[in-house]
Amino acid sequence: MFAQSIHNHSPRKKASFIPVNCAAIPENLLEGILFGTSRGSFTGAIDPSGQTASGHSGKKVRKLGSLKEIDLDVKIISSVGQLPLKNVQNGSLRMDLFYRMGVVSIMLPPLRERQGDLEILLQHFISRYNQTQVDQAYSPESAPNLMETQKSREQEMILNALARSRGNAARAARSLGISPQSFHYKMKKFGIDRKAFV
Repeated sequence: MFAQSIHNHSPRKKASFIPVNCAAIPENLLEGILFGTSRGSFTGAIDPSGQTASGHSGKKVRKLGSLKEIDLDVKIISSVGQLPLKNVQNGSLRMDLFYRMGVVSIMLPPLRERQGDLEILLQHFISRYNQTQVDQAYSPESAPNLMETQKSREQEMILNALARSRGNAARAARSLGISPQSFHYKMKKFGIDRKAFV
């Protein structure tokens, strides 16, 4: 949500915003999903010299399995749920990648440390989903019930989208305006099997 807000208030706000949950993508498919693939390429089709299949120079990249470079015009906003320097120290984040990506870093405290923001966020989501009890008083203590309600509605939206698309996850994701990766993550989160709708 924070990354989306940065995009919405940037000079690139009219360009596409494509959220990608990299943690939900298998490592051997990550480059193909981010940079694309060429006809005839296959999983793990990486140059034996050790250069990545999506090797890049400047603002150009190559699709997986292709030798042709294409122009790239993107702005990358990355977020992590832990302190990046701790990840660098424990080896789960490469130092060179951190310093290339971390041109500008913004530390966003967790919501539990920003109780004053809770009411603003609640009012935003209530008006967004057009609930009838907009004027009901909310307090931080009511948040767990609201979270359960939100989870229930999210699950219902996923089920309805799958029913409408007859189990086609890609079409269901498009109908909800979210990426296929996010949709698959939500299906896994709620234990939903799309085959039940085919």
